[in-house]
Amino acid sequence: MIGTAGGYERPVDPYFPLRTLFIALLSGAAAIALITAPKEIAASVFSSPELVDRYAGVFYLRGLLMLVLIAVAWYSYTYGKYTGIVFLTVAVSASTNLVADVLEVYPTRFINPSWEFTAILLLRLTAWSFTIINVLRCAELPAVGDRWNFRLLRERLTAD
Repeated sequence: MIGTAGGYERPVDPYFPLRTLFIALLSGAAAIALITAPKEIAASVFSSPELVDRYAGVFYLRGLLMLVLIAVAWYSYTYGKYTGIVFLTVAVSASTNLVADVLEVYPTRFINPSWEFTAILLLRLTAWSFTIINVLRCAELPAVGDRWNFRLLRERLTAD
């Protein structure tokens, strides 16, 4: 247990910064890909030109919204401003997007999956699970100065 609050030591999750970095990097890369190549992404998923045109706009908008949400979440996490609420918002958004993609976008890919699709889906599920874990462990957030300290686990092990 690292950190004290009110005279007692509170538990701190030493993996929080690592999970948050993984989520931020993966989500940032996905958002940039959705913004820079929405038509190509839509064409890789759909064969119908009408669906490609419709989803290219959807993917572009989703990429923009993801970048805004990443920026708000980064600020909230770094400076300790409403972190639990913001992370809950990120989890709801990630869950909604995942369910929507599984029901609308991925069915054609499930029929004949490639290794690339499988890898992307596994990375996405990992990031989603890390997001849910972060929401559930918001009571174990590191102190504001240690939010991006990736050596928390090492410090915890050497302190024991």
